[in-house]
Amino acid sequence: MIKSVIALLGGFAIMTFSLLIATVIAGVVLGLQPGVLSTQFLATVLTCGVLAAGFGGYSTAALAPNRHFAHVLILAAMVLLMAVSSLLKPQPGQPLWYLATALALQPLSVIAGGGTRVLRKARARTQQ
Repeated sequence: MIKSVIALLGGFAIMTFSLLIATVIAGVVLGLQPGVLSTQFLATVLTCGVLAAGFGGYSTAALAPNRHFAHVLILAAMVLLMAVSSLLKPQPGQPLWYLATALALQPLSVIAGGGTRVLRKARARTQQ
């Protein structure tokens, strides 16, 4: 049980911190001004969020003690709930297209990243 919690928290932390770092870098590179979220910045952060979600799913599958894909689905549900929460109570400056796209893509990216890890592990076992 504790290993499952660690797998979920680890995948979530990897996803969150990689997105945080990417957001800071994007803000610096794109010259983000306080209180102004450009379309270019939002699209960049959205892309980074999708990639980070994939990393989180992959990491969760790698850390899970068993039933790897079930852990990935739980992380995807967590990401989905966060996206729904953001959609229902958006932060100032976040347009609907940004929130809806994150809602659609990030949970799927978690599943894709985790599924990639599960398939790689299964292929490695069959080649032995």
